[in-house]
Amino acid sequence: MIFKKVHNNDSLSYILVPVFLLVFWIKSLGEGYVPESFGDIAPMPLWGMVLKVMKGSRFVASFIVVILALLSAIGVNRFVNRYRLLNKPTFLAGVVYILLVSGFVEVQYIQPVWFFVPLLLLSVEKLFIAHGKHKPMAYSFDAALWFSVGTLFFGKGLFFYLFILIVMYILRVFTLRSILASLLGLILPYVFAFTYYFVTDKMDLFEEIMYVNLFSPVAFFSHSVISKIYVFMMVILVLFALINVARQMPSFKIFTRKQYRVFNWLVILSLIAAMTPFYSVEMIPVVSIGSSIVIAHFLDTTRPYYLQDVFFTALAVITLLAQIYI
Repeated sequence: MIFKKVHNNDSLSYILVPVFLLVFWIKSLGEGYVPESFGDIAPMPLWGMVLKVMKGSRFVASFIVVILALLSAIGVNRFVNRYRLLNKPTFLAGVVYILLVSGFVEVQYIQPVWFFVPLLLLSVEKLFIAHGKHKPMAYSFDAALWFSVGTLFFGKGLFFYLFILIVMYILRVFTLRSILASLLGLILPYVFAFTYYFVTDKMDLFEEIMYVNLFSPVAFFSHSVISKIYVFMMVILVLFALINVARQMPSFKIFTRKQYRVFNWLVILSLIAAMTPFYSVEMIPVVSIGSSIVIAHFLDTTRPYYLQDVFFTALAVITLLAQIYI
């Protein structure tokens, strides 16, 4: 069955990840235009630099967003395999990530959050590496720096700096020096951005950009009854997977427990953010990071084995139906 092929680490698994992405994104790739996203109204500095290139060409925009989504899926899956979060090497988490971000076609268009996600993953990995180090300050600086660069694409990502601090606390690198190093890494990219706008006498524009991106509510997507049902089903699935992980947490190794706590917190914070008027469906790529890992763990530990195929197939079918009817 397809699940067994995905839940493996052979050559066919490498092919299945981009195949799943292209199959479930074919609807958006066939569109003849690129819809405007919230980030286009007053683009963050780095998003504004590349906006003209990507939105000026449908082919370039489609190519870039597919590459970024593929990198995000591979990045999520890399955590699972590198830190042995499942029972064996697998591409399951990467494929589940693709399914979770494919339900809403609006998510598949080019938008700043797709640049934020790989940099957020890189930030978390830097902190994972810092775990157990005698002097983790450099890793804390690097993590916050990459995170901050990501927020120069997706401004509302700045609120997830709280998540970075939580990760530092969970991984026991939450020292005064590490916090100061992290704050320096967070501020540095904005110092350069501020300097650019100051030198070019565009401070009014910089203030407007920061205000719009940080404090303006987002309302570019209107939910229907069907979309609300789909979101409800996905939330129930994620909550069930979180409970499954929590029940098995005592059997994990100490570092593995910490890693799952990190991704659990990302799920919780992302869901809370998504329920506020300041975020919309653009949060799905962020929510799906932790969600894909806990759902992959749920599928991996489901018994009897035939239920793994049933649940995985159901997730794929629900995703396809969401694309058709939402």
